Amino acid sequence: MKLYIYAIFCFLLFSVNAATPKELKLSRTSVKMLSAGLQFKPFANMTAQQIKPLNLAQFTRSDGVRIEGYNFKDLWLKDQKLATYTNSKIQLDFYQLNYLPPKGLKLILGQFVNEEQYRAAVKSEPWTQDLMKSWLKVILKSDVTLEDKFPKLNFSIKQKWIAYDQPANHFDFLIILADKRYFYLHAKVDVGTPREQLRAVTDFVKNIRISRAKAVGSSNQSSKVRVNKSSMSPTYKATVEKVIKEVANTEGWWYAQTPNYILKSNFGRRSRSLVKKVQVRLEVMRKIYEALIPPITKIDAISVISLPSTREEYAKGSDSPSWSAWVWNSSRKELIITNFDDRSKRQAETQMMATLNHEAFHQYIYYALQKKQSPAWFNEGHADMFASVKIKGSRVTVIEDKYALRILSSHLKNRSLSLERHINSGYREFYANNVINYPLSWALVYFLRKAGPLYKAKGYDKILENTVAELVKTGSEQKATKKGFNGIAIKDFEKDFYDFWNDKRMRRKATRTKVIVNKKK
Repeated sequence: MKLYIYAIFCFLLFSVNAATPKELKLSRTSVKMLSAGLQFKPFANMTAQQIKPLNLAQFTRSDGVRIEGYNFKDLWLKDQKLATYTNSKIQLDFYQLNYLPPKGLKLILGQFVNEEQYRAAVKSEPWTQDLMKSWLKVILKSDVTLEDKFPKLNFSIKQKWIAYDQPANHFDFLIILADKRYFYLHAKVDVGTPREQLRAVTDFVKNIRISRAKAVGSSNQSSKVRVNKSSMSPTYKATVEKVIKEVANTEGWWYAQTPNYILKSNFGRRSRSLVKKVQVRLEVMRKIYEALIPPITKIDAISVISLPSTREEYAKGSDSPSWSAWVWNSSRKELIITNFDDRSKRQAETQMMATLNHEAFHQYIYYALQKKQSPAWFNEGHADMFASVKIKGSRVTVIEDKYALRILSSHLKNRSLSLERHINSGYREFYANNVINYPLSWALVYFLRKAGPLYKAKGYDKILENTVAELVKTGSEQKATKKGFNGIAIKDFEKDFYDFWNDKRMRRKATRTKVIVNKKK
């Protein structure tokens, strides 16, 4: 009889557990939030979401002075946010109470603020219950009360239930550590009954544990591109700190450093060799960019490269369509490239490196020319030229792009494209016919770099130099192109361009022109 009753009990217990939505069940393994000193068991199938960099807004005053600023509320919130974890039905947001929004700042258009002025205005003060309520009111946009609703929830930490005019499926806790650190947890649950939701969230909080807060260091570093940390500039250090905040509490993400770049990624162990190759490639190409188009002044900004491991993460993290695989986001000051996982490993690596060469040039020239936008033909032509270079170790050689020539083959033969129209196209017109305009820009820049010296009497070798000089002077794409081609008979130039590409002898001769002087170590 006892055995029969026990069997019934086990059956009922199993039935109840089986009925609980799987999204509400806790994982067996814990996640550590290293810099926060917390660890927890996430709900089933939860993944960490990328913390995106903020968009930098740019303005031009009536006197022509350009100013930049971040959205005030976004800047404050990002300093409080630790991490977000989600599965298909639950979202967990973790925050740390660091400081209240600074006061007395003059906002640009009532919303934006200079970061340097913002940092100077930040004040830290001991947290009282009233200050905590004020902090919570900023996020929740509502007055709150702090209740001891679950006094025995966890014996190792104190917690307060945050009550406000909240939706039924929202659960909020203030977590208080003995060392006077304060965390805010917001849970949004879209599965199960109200009772199941509450039980799942309280079980989650019960399993939160305190761990020692740890400084997050770089990883997956290549030994071929060492960084002298003692000589890092304040700007470099500030950029590292921002990247650390974005990866420190996001499981699977890490960062690595090179002299001119900071990488962040969630590529796994199997891709370590690729990640190290990326670090080396970035520094090799940086030297080439600087040699061909020297920066106006020393570049203080540090470039950030983001390498999400899948197309889905790329699309979410970059706000780009999933069919794309790379983007240079100047407002976020970040180059984002994903893995070409729809190809063989060798093809994917080759394509990623070519893309890196192309997009890193866009990132470089943004800083090198002090954020002045260069003409589309100049910008994309050089980027494609760098994408197709031949690289052996640190030796880089400009070569013909077979793919571009395949696309242009009939047009070059029939002389059917107008160079005058092409060089005067803005970015919108350029991208409207990108299939032709990218390879045509490459062919034009290759011609000017490799064949230009063969036409010294006609001044073709000065076109690029004059274009850059005028761009630096005026900041105008149109004026830069006009100055670059000033004194050039465009019809004669177009004839020489087509003659060159249809003459194998001239093309062989141009291959001997050294565009890049590879210095011996």
